[in-house]
Amino acid sequence: MPDDHDDGELQQFIEVVDSPLGSPLPQTKLEDVWDVALSGTISDNSKRAYLKGMVCFAEFVLKKANRPIPRQDAEILRTASPYLTHVKFPLVTEYREQMREDRYANRTINLRLAAIDKLFTRMMRLEIIDKNPASSELVPRMRTSSISETEGLDNGEAEHLLQTLWEDTTYIGLRDTAIFAVLIYNGLRRSEVIQIDLENIRFVSGTPTITLVIKRGKSLNIEFIPLVWKTMDRWMVAANITKGPIFRKVTKFRDGRQEITENRLTVDHIYAIIKSRVKQAGINKDIHPHSLRHTYATLALLAGVPIQEVQKSMGHSSTDTTFRYDRAIEQVGRSPGRSIALEWPGGHNPKERSR
Repeated sequence: MPDDHDDGELQQFIEVVDSPLGSPLPQTKLEDVWDVALSGTISDNSKRAYLKGMVCFAEFVLKKANRPIPRQDAEILRTASPYLTHVKFPLVTEYREQMREDRYANRTINLRLAAIDKLFTRMMRLEIIDKNPASSELVPRMRTSSISETEGLDNGEAEHLLQTLWEDTTYIGLRDTAIFAVLIYNGLRRSEVIQIDLENIRFVSGTPTITLVIKRGKSLNIEFIPLVWKTMDRWMVAANITKGPIFRKVTKFRDGRQEITENRLTVDHIYAIIKSRVKQAGINKDIHPHSLRHTYATLALLAGVPIQEVQKSMGHSSTDTTFRYDRAIEQVGRSPGRSIALEWPGGHNPKERSR
């Protein structure tokens, strides 16, 4: 156990949660349990979400113990470690209720509870604790709606955003226009967007396509419709990209110059770009990467694309997930992006054949 905590504060915390001391640690140090709990998580996205959930819980624990909260995530987790063996389910229930009072969405609450459930499950397997205080039997999860709680863009907002982007002809503007086109017309996750390498794009019957690795190691074939490919090609020509990652970091200097690097954008870059561009467009909504995935599904379904086609294009394993966006009627099945009818600058026709 780290030795930088105050024994009086720890005793006060024990009294608050009414828990006996934990058993000796077998091999794994307590402060390392956070990493061990994340080791079995499959995707990078899941790891980030679970880590966020664990950090938020660690902050809550430190507040209950009247401990100062460090600035760095790693320090937050390390400082909270001595208190983990003293946590009982009433404290986790209080944590859940605190998130409700803070008006977190039910799905967010359940995700954060799942993160600490995973943490305590791992501690049980390591014989650090005897019972999981965050199990769903002890701390019931929040009920969630079958309707998506994510706020997306409507047709008018998507058109306005794309028009605003199109008018920015700087390197950053050309790149960001292509990023938003791919997100809105293909419904990709940000982790999938940054995978796109030029040499992996092939032309099938004249249409540029790429196979990407999605969640749980599955693969998905993506088709870039002519409108989207035009924005990508416009960026690649300007940036002189002939191989490697298409979406790259652009360095902006104080004198206004922009320099294209060879560095692939990260998921955090994509998040920042989306937040910044939506704000610049004057759209007063909490839009993030998943919002644009939601936008893709909603616009495609409203355009009449069969839900099975949308499900397949998004890599959903079941239509149950896609049904959360369902407002669709039957129509001939094609690439769903072809049916999203947005007015775009330059008079592009989404149904024209790609060259």
